[in-house]
Amino acid sequence: MTQPVSILSRFAALFTPVRETLNELFPSIVDSEVKLACDDGWHVDASTQYCHRCGASVGPGEALEKCSHCVNQPIAWQRIVRLAAYKAPVEPWIVAMKFHRVWPWASWFGRQLAGAIEQVEEPGKTLVCPVPMPWLRRWRRGYNQSQIMSRALARALKLEHVELLRRLGWRPPQTQVLPSQRAANVRGSFEMRPVDLTGWHVILVDDVKTTGSTLTGCTRLLKQAGAASVCVAVAAVADPKGQDFKRT
Repeated sequence: MTQPVSILSRFAALFTPVRETLNELFPSIVDSEVKLACDDGWHVDASTQYCHRCGASVGPGEALEKCSHCVNQPIAWQRIVRLAAYKAPVEPWIVAMKFHRVWPWASWFGRQLAGAIEQVEEPGKTLVCPVPMPWLRRWRRGYNQSQIMSRALARALKLEHVELLRRLGWRPPQTQVLPSQRAANVRGSFEMRPVDLTGWHVILVDDVKTTGSTLTGCTRLLKQAGAASVCVAVAAVADPKGQDFKRT
C-alpha cells in the first residue's frame, strides 16, 4: 500500500528514533509515575471493566457489548479498547502529554494499548492509524501525541502504520467547545488520503474519547474508503456525566 506523505510527516518521522532513544535513556519520566500509581493499587483496566461498544465504565454483570450508556446510540466503529477512565492517575498523565510536552507518555500509552488489544482481526490486513492534528497546532506543540501512540502500538504489534487521514483547516480544540457543539465542530474537518481500504481492518488511535464525535467522523471516512472494520484504541474514556468530561 502506498500513499502520499506530507513534508511535515516526513520531517516529524526523522525525530521518531530520537524520541525512542530518549525514552530508553530516561525511562524514569514515566516509569516512576506508573510505579507510584501501581503501588497505590492502580492498574490498566481489564476488558470486563468497560463497554466494548462505547468504552464507558460498567459494573459487575452489566453488558459489555451494549451498556446503559450506549444502548440507544448508534456507534460507528466495531469495538473500542481503552486503558482507563479519564480520572486520576491517568488524567494528569494525559494532560502532561498534551499540554506540557511530556511526550514519552505517548509511547507508553501506545505500548499499553498494544497489550490491551486481545485480538487482531487479520495481522496481514490490519493497519494502525492516528487521529490527525491541525498542522498549526502540531507545529506549536511539536508533535501529535496520537501519532506517537499509534506508532508505538504498531511497532509492538508488528503492524503497518499509515496516516490515512488528514485534518482540514482550523477548528477550536474540542476542549474549548461545549459538549453539545462538539459534533458540529468536527463535522467536515477530516478527509481521507487517496487510499483504497477494501478488505483492510483499521485500528484508529486517539488519546481521549469524550462524546466520540472526532472518532465517529474519522471512522465513517475509513469505512467509506472500504475498511472492513474499525477498532478504536484510546488511552482513556471520559464520563459524559462527570466533570472530567469538560476538561478533556
